[in-house]
Amino acid sequence: MKFELDGTTLEIEINGYADKHDERKSEEFCRMSISIQSAHMSYYEDSKMLRSYELDLVYERIGKLIKGELEKNEHLFFSEPVLEFRLRPALEDDDIDIDMYWIINLRDDNGVVTANNLQLLMGRYEIEKLYKYLRGVMNEV
Repeated sequence: MKFELDGTTLEIEINGYADKHDERKSEEFCRMSISIQSAHMSYYEDSKMLRSYELDLVYERIGKLIKGELEKNEHLFFSEPVLEFRLRPALEDDDIDIDMYWIINLRDDNGVVTANNLQLLMGRYEIEKLYKYLRGVMNEV
């Protein structure tokens, strides 16, 4: 799946998802490929970043964000600390629609997560596109 985010291209691919109804397999990690390209940088990672049940959580929370069912900001983080998501609903006193920060915590040369990260901002269109992609990954089409 490819996203164009204000001059930055994000491409993701997720493989190895295990259905949430199989508890043993839902503990297993999905393999994710993430590529980020801009005029000023290039980043690529292909590793096990989210467990299947964590992907279920991302899908469920993004669905609630899209449907207007979140009442406050949410911060999702996981057992493998590479990815985080910050979901921001449209609140009554704001003129801003929903958005989400996709945060990628960078690793050093030894594969250890550092304090440095990349934050990519997604608006409603990109969030809905990601939601549809995750639905396909999870075979819930």
